[in-house]
Amino acid sequence: MADELPAGLWHGELPLNEGERVLYSTRANRTAGRRAIGGRLVVTNQRIAFVPNRVEQHISAESGLLEGSWVTDHDNVDDVRVSPRQIKVSTIFSGEWRTGVWVELRSGAGQRFLVPRATQAIAEIRDALSGPGDREPSS
Repeated sequence: MADELPAGLWHGELPLNEGERVLYSTRANRTAGRRAIGGRLVVTNQRIAFVPNRVEQHISAESGLLEGSWVTDHDNVDDVRVSPRQIKVSTIFSGEWRTGVWVELRSGAGQRFLVPRATQAIAEIRDALSGPGDREPSS
């Protein structure tokens, strides 16, 4: 570990690997079953990660029911695109009624995130995935 994405009062830490830098970070909800987990979506020059906020971390630790954190290497990502909203009573608390970001993995699995300005976030993530990793961070 070389460094960490600094934690605030609300957000947890993301340990960074040697040579790893944060290129983009935004508040986000990760869709998990019938609910949304609050935290931050972080894109580095090596990985895409979701770091749950401290409340979600506490709930996960106490209940063992929620899987909050998520991380994957750039090489595992096949596509990043808009995840259209879906209005279903069964997923009312998952945030699927909002347009989101879909990160599709080469395995065919994927993750859905709700972020402010989804199309801008998609552009930032795609840029980080395709670039050499030498650009300046944005937020």
